[in-house]
Amino acid sequence: MKWTWSKQHKLFVGIALLSLFHLIGLIGLQTIYANKFAALTSLNLFFAFILVLLFAEFWHKNLGIFLMLSFIIGMLVELVGVHTGFPFGEYYYTDKLHLLVWGVPIIIGLNWFLLSYAILSLFNTYFKSLTYWLKVGLSALLMTAVDWLIEPFAIHNALWLWTSERVPYENYLSWFIISGFLFALAYKLLPEEKNFLALSLVFILIIFFGMNNLFYLVF
Repeated sequence: MKWTWSKQHKLFVGIALLSLFHLIGLIGLQTIYANKFAALTSLNLFFAFILVLLFAEFWHKNLGIFLMLSFIIGMLVELVGVHTGFPFGEYYYTDKLHLLVWGVPIIIGLNWFLLSYAILSLFNTYFKSLTYWLKVGLSALLMTAVDWLIEPFAIHNALWLWTSERVPYENYLSWFIISGFLFALAYKLLPEEKNFLALSLVFILIIFFGMNNLFYLVF
């Protein structure tokens, strides 16, 4: 019998690739080559971005619109943030994320799309019975929680730095509000969107950042 690639096989390979890249990063970041691995963060994010888009069930206008809107909104709030300190607090990006536009790495704009699209896929798959506003609120809460996990990793590896001793509380409040706005758009534009690789990325990222933060505390 002729063996063929099914959707399940492709999904398995996609999850395996994302998991492998993050596992290699997790190990490398605990070695003397941690700085070199940290400098590969933007490449890893771009790889995940491309892979997730390849696993979209089908390309359509609304997906393209949300990609552009989330990228533009993400870049705008970051540009305002690094130059004024509003709304997140005073911080700045280092050159470790590469390709900066007026102090903001382009990959950060893509990351706003990637995180929101992944969480959207998760809720549309497993929590589709929730009301529109409940999905918006819980999705924003989860995205803020992911940022809470990312912050210690980013600071430890000098991807971005805060001028204050601790991450300001307004950072998380702003993430919740901006994410909520993005999800309000997302669930209108993509009410049925499901991307199984994207939702898998949510769990991979939580494990990756959670384990890194645990290592920082222990070692």
